[in-house]
Amino acid sequence: MSETPTLSDAEILSLQKIEAAPRQSMPPMKPMKPMKLMQPMQPMQPMKMGDMEMSMNPMQMRMGNMSMAMGSTSSTTSGKSFCPQCGVTVQPSDRFCSSCVHQL
Repeated sequence: MSETPTLSDAEILSLQKIEAAPRQSMPPMKPMKPMKLMQPMQPMQPMKMGDMEMSMNPMQMRMGNMSMAMGSTSSTTSGKSFCPQCGVTVQPSDRFCSSCVHQL
């Protein structure tokens, strides 16, 4: 059978000192300073790098002979209109995109 471990007199005295020591409380937390208001974001300006062009509202990107557009209405850039769904060039008189059949 194993014996129950016993504490030495020095260990007991050490534990009694710890228990009798005055408790230290943490100082109260200071309230946070008010945060500065953020400035509204500025709208993105059209960009051009080499043969890549990018503009917003609706978002359009062209690189070489590839183009991509996202937005709610067909948009005219340099005389061309693009389908807001797939980005294919459309005619101003078109009511539907000939590529994805999106209603213009």
